[in-house]
Amino acid sequence: MVLNNPLFLGFLNIYKSRAPNLFMKIIKTYDKTVGKTEYYKYRAPLPKKVAEDSGLIDKELKITTKNKKIVIVEEKDKKE
Repeated sequence: MVLNNPLFLGFLNIYKSRAPNLFMKIIKTYDKTVGKTEYYKYRAPLPKKVAEDSGLIDKELKITTKNKKIVIVEEKDKKE
């Protein structure tokens, strides 16, 4: 079967690394406990090329959801 072939699996790993919009997952990680309440953080790893090409590294971002999609935009007019 093709799916069990080591050559195919190697190709799939290369393909995943070159296709920035495939195989991403939001990860829930434990952050801390305050009293009896547990807090979690959610992380979504972005491909390196997407993060660098966006020009949004080290900037304030506004993140919302729209039609079951996550929308990330630069926060402009941020008053300090």
